[in-house]
Amino acid sequence: MRAILYITALCVFCGALMISCNSTGQDQEFVVFSGMVTESDSTTGIAGVIVTDGLTSSIVDTTDERGFFQLRGIDKKKHTVSLTKDGLEPVEYEFEYLGELARPLISKKFVMNPVEE
Repeated sequence: MRAILYITALCVFCGALMISCNSTGQDQEFVVFSGMVTESDSTTGIAGVIVTDGLTSSIVDTTDERGFFQLRGIDKKKHTVSLTKDGLEPVEYEFEYLGELARPLISKKFVMNPVEE
């Protein structure tokens, strides 16, 4: 009975420690903006899309073979993310990061459509 009590207390302590490590309650100065790019509401990702934070243009990534990307170093301010690829309509997404996340990650799905001729 005593062993079960000790194990339960240890589990509660470890759970509380994990929660405190994941959510500090402090603002995150920089975050990662990640996402997936698909075509025409499909679930299949598009490789080779250039993703840029338009305001700094130094934060750039290209989608991988599954359509995923990550922009690292997004700081507290307004951002305009631009997605471009030949043959597809460009997409822009505006957001403002205020530093209020419990973990340093923002994620979004984008849909790009073929250029209409």
